[in-house]
Amino acid sequence: MADDILKGYYGAAFYHSNTQTLVIDSRGTEIFSLKDLRSWASMKATGTCAALDFAQGFASHVLREALGQLGVKEVIFVGHSAGGAYSVLQGVDTIISENRDCTESFSIRVCVFDPSPATKELVQTYIGEDNMTEELK
Repeated sequence: MADDILKGYYGAAFYHSNTQTLVIDSRGTEIFSLKDLRSWASMKATGTCAALDFAQGFASHVLREALGQLGVKEVIFVGHSAGGAYSVLQGVDTIISENRDCTESFSIRVCVFDPSPATKELVQTYIGEDNMTEELK
């Protein structure tokens, strides 16, 4: 579990040994949380924020640990609202990261509930319009 009060990110990871599925969950914003609103405004304006950096670091750490110790056949990134944006970017980051070779050993899915209206725009900013696949458009 990751909970960074200062940066506004909360995430958790779950592993199901029978299906060899790793789930990385990202919480959405809390409407009355100043840190969440500040992070979201920064992400919308610049394409990044401290919470996103923390979210990606959390996902990367969990993946490294899980791949080193567990048999992982599937990774599911899941989130609601802004957490959905974090989940999409965690999935994209996993696919395009320097660990690209290891992603061939497991499937990746992203499941977003009630996505933030800015999710598509954030993905375009993050990976560039020219690199958008049809699935991401």
